[in-house]
Amino acid sequence: RAVDFARRYRFLPLPGDGHGRMQPIHYEDLAAAVATLVERGASGIVDAGGAEPITIRDAASDILAALGLPLRLVRIPLPAARLAARTIDGLTESRWAEKVDRALEDRVVDNGRLVALTGVRPRAFAQGVRDQVAAL
Repeated sequence: RAVDFARRYRFLPLPGDGHGRMQPIHYEDLAAAVATLVERGASGIVDAGGAEPITIRDAASDILAALGLPLRLVRIPLPAARLAARTIDGLTESRWAEKVDRALEDRVVDNGRLVALTGVRPRAFAQGVRDQVAAL
């Protein structure tokens, strides 16, 4: 969604300071890991994330760079972002307020077990978004 938004509007909104960390995994890496886990009959919980944690700000920068766009991040103060998100949620029954709050949290995992069980080494976010843009 962020890639589509950036492509269409040529900027990305940044709620708060953009320092919340996430660790998105490319869908092809996740599919390869799941297929290997099923094939090997692995059980239990296996955390799966991208190669390394990345801040929301850095992810947005990588998305714009992958699209060949200049760095245009529009910082939205948290109170305004929350108000806008709640308004959209009320009109559309979506969950934008939750997404704004989650952008402030660190959402990172340890991929050690994933790599040990599958041999899959998830790609870095910048590479994944470049691959995604190229596929579009």
